[in-house]
Amino acid sequence: MAGTFMVGEWTVLPELNSLERNGRTVHLEPKVMQVLSFLAQHQGELVSKERLIQAVWADTFVTDDVLTRCISELRKTLNDDPKKPKFIATIPKSGYRLIPAPENPRKKSLKGIALRWRWPICGFAGVLALTTLFVGLDFHGARGQFVKLLRANRPTGETSVVHSIAVLPLENLSGDPSQEYFADGMTDELITTLTKIGSLRVISRTSVMQYKRTRKPLPEIARALNVDLIMEGAVARSGNQVRITAQLIDGRSDVHRWAQDFDRDLHNVLELQSDIAQSIAREIRVELTKEDGVRLASRPTVNPAAQDAYLKGRYLWNRKTGQSIDQSIRFYRQAIAADANWAAPWAAMADSYIIQESEGRIPTQQAGPTIAAAANKAVELDPNLADAHLVMGQVKEMQWNWIDAEREYRRAIELNPGLARAHHWFSLLLVELNRPTEAISEIDRAVELEPLSASLYLVQSKIYYMARQYERAWQPLRMLKETEGNSAAVREFSGIVFLGQQMYAEATTEFLACTKAEPNEPEHLALLTYAYGRRGDHTKALHAYTKLQQLKNTRLVAPWWLAVAWVGMGNNDKAIEFLTATYRMRSSAFPTMQADPLLDPLRSDPRFQALLRQASMPSS
Repeated sequence: MAGTFMVGEWTVLPELNSLERNGRTVHLEPKVMQVLSFLAQHQGELVSKERLIQAVWADTFVTDDVLTRCISELRKTLNDDPKKPKFIATIPKSGYRLIPAPENPRKKSLKGIALRWRWPICGFAGVLALTTLFVGLDFHGARGQFVKLLRANRPTGETSVVHSIAVLPLENLSGDPSQEYFADGMTDELITTLTKIGSLRVISRTSVMQYKRTRKPLPEIARALNVDLIMEGAVARSGNQVRITAQLIDGRSDVHRWAQDFDRDLHNVLELQSDIAQSIAREIRVELTKEDGVRLASRPTVNPAAQDAYLKGRYLWNRKTGQSIDQSIRFYRQAIAADANWAAPWAAMADSYIIQESEGRIPTQQAGPTIAAAANKAVELDPNLADAHLVMGQVKEMQWNWIDAEREYRRAIELNPGLARAHHWFSLLLVELNRPTEAISEIDRAVELEPLSASLYLVQSKIYYMARQYERAWQPLRMLKETEGNSAAVREFSGIVFLGQQMYAEATTEFLACTKAEPNEPEHLALLTYAYGRRGDHTKALHAYTKLQQLKNTRLVAPWWLAVAWVGMGNNDKAIEFLTATYRMRSSAFPTMQADPLLDPLRSDPRFQALLRQASMPSS
């Protein structure tokens, strides 16, 4: 492989499969780096496709498509336009040529200069260079020298206390794309561990994962996430050994503040996450309370096979498709088979079943016992696991045990103050219990922790709407329209807010657009029926309701939506009939009737109040 060389402003380090520029490091897959290195060895020459493939894939049969993908990845990294190339020229039907003549300003080996080069800014590449050098050397001696140099060159004036941090997706340095689940899993675990520090706002996974493999400047990311610090790093796994290399960058100045590498056996991977979190806390001078210390100390030894299956399950769960949720359950069961005494896969399995039930893919009567059994087992095995209490809160809600549900959510937040989903789910319970001020506080906190989640902004709008704060409900919707466009979900909820404001013509426009985009969604037709009915256009209301009824021939139409349609048409008897059916099904939609403005025309009806009492809901 070629030695260190330059391509434009990029310093290429083939030994590390990385490129550096202005203190930033980008890693390439090994084969992509080999393609670039071979082109560099034959600078200015036309290198045929056949020659490149023979050089890089000598013992493997590959097609031209594989080489084309590598060239495309290089161009993406170098920001090179194939139509006006600055670095890599394509010679049609022949091959490729590296345009600039790579310079080699450093004749010395990387090993000889790694401790001198770039230390004033403590670059990530320097950390990785040392990580490589430590293999086969006096590990502890080299690491000690590394730490001394780092401290000696730390920028002054950058040690003030910070209050917020974002952990960017850890880069997979294994060279094996199939290990992405492990890198993402280590990112998730680190975020979860940091969120246990009560005084530190840690951005949740959904928001930071949007920056996976992006090239955006760190200050720009910090502004978007509204954080003081960015942590970026990489993870490498070899057998049962894991190494995470991490660095902290000031989000305002883009100055490197700290860097360190951490090594553990897979059995102690949770200890590794705790050590990183505590090291970060010391570096940024966060005062750990006694409660923080207890939370961070909770780190069970994990069976590697169980850990591996669990991380694969979480990787699939995060895709949020019906198929991936089903597959996640299979891996959680594998994790449990490998270590039935580890609580995390039990809680995660309950979580997957909760999603299946909420999406109507499994009936509540079938899913409920399975969710309850898994959640109970998780709490029994680890009473200090926040996720276990989170899913137990859902179990108590499904049982309409509102007092215990609140207690479980509060316990989850107590154990992990930065758990965005706990604040999210708790806000929904609070608004259903007619406590809108508390609900707003919880959903606002969730959004602070998850600032780039479009679905969470819809929930925030819903909470404001349920609290009858309609102008505030528009704020997240307007932002979503700017960033997400007029999706059916955004238009639907815009229409619902219009209904709350009694702007029925505007609501009708939104629901008509929804039915055009998604003609077979019962809720769109029910809301359109409601809007027509409330504006006094009963003919169109009945026409929309007929279409809603026809859907029952091909799919499930929840009685809740039939009740909503009849409220809009002013038939309280029919509305109460279908709300009663919703109650008997113990549908998760039923508790929202306590707060939903759509049902305001029914609130004075004694039958409506009786249903609330039967479900132990607070009266309106």
